[in-house]
Amino acid sequence: MNPNDSDQIVQTLLDHLKKHSQIIIQKIDRNELISALSINTNLKQEKVNQIAA
Repeated sequence: MNPNDSDQIVQTLLDHLKKHSQIIIQKIDRNELISALSINTNLKQEKVNQIAA
């Protein structure tokens, strides 16, 4: 790796992480997320719904 390429290396990494996170987000079952947040946190239902939106 060339230190002069650090900006491009970081950008490539960020692009990869963004793509990977979008794939994961698409696979999340919103109803299961709401249920898990409701059961495992002290959040109010309004906040749970906001997070899961």
